[in-house]
Amino acid sequence: MGDSAGSSSAEVRFLGNLKASKVASVTTTATPDVVCLRRVTFVEPDGIVALAARLHSWSRENSDLSVVAPEDSSIANYLARAHLSHLLDEIGSEHNFPVVRERHLGSSLVPLMRVESVEQAQELATAVVDFAARHNPEAADALGAALCEAGENVGYHSGQQYAFGLAQHYPRQQRFNFALGDAGRGLQSSLAHKGATDDASAIRLALTPGVSATNEKGRGYGLSSVEEQIVLGLAGKLSLLSGEAVVNAHPVTGRVHQRIDGRFDGTLVSGTFRAPPARR
Repeated sequence: MGDSAGSSSAEVRFLGNLKASKVASVTTTATPDVVCLRRVTFVEPDGIVALAARLHSWSRENSDLSVVAPEDSSIANYLARAHLSHLLDEIGSEHNFPVVRERHLGSSLVPLMRVESVEQAQELATAVVDFAARHNPEAADALGAALCEAGENVGYHSGQQYAFGLAQHYPRQQRFNFALGDAGRGLQSSLAHKGATDDASAIRLALTPGVSATNEKGRGYGLSSVEEQIVLGLAGKLSLLSGEAVVNAHPVTGRVHQRIDGRFDGTLVSGTFRAPPARR
């Protein structure tokens, strides 16, 4: 299972940087009893969202699932402020995350939110707009629109009624990160009737304007518009992960398609961009 997972099928261990690719690399066929984050030393937003989706899925198969917090107190506190511990409480999983004060939370983070409808996707986008506007009004609308579009599309492709979203601001770099994903059926399953033959072709179809899993008129522009807003409009980076494939879009190099080491059963959209200079 590489450097992210342990040797026992009853326990999954993550090491080092917790990111979406590490979560996808977990290839155990048995539902774990324990998810150990003890040796996690850094956390990225897409890693939190990917882990949240998998924990939610695992918990439905194993009601005794428990999670061990990182030894590094700063990482454990961050994950608690990001509301990973809230999710664990909701799904009934035992954990040892600390209770943290959240009075400064809104200045740098929109914590993990569960999205169960189009309306909640819009609520998440509104919360992100309000949060981003405190740092850079120029970036707020584009970030909110991207999350709204991604949230609505993840719901259509997942075959489930929930997804998870999170947004982070890094003041020193003047950078925004966001991620939204689910542990549903994935893009290939939802777009097979549109010609998707594998995960890579499904991602290409999902990013093609006008291609939709539904036959509703006017749909099929969500993920392509997210790419336009983030990559072309803000010179940022966008990643779309589903199944065994990921596409990374960059304003200079364009789209790079890769096969991942593992599999992510679902769909995850994540992005990062530097905030444009605020207008005076």
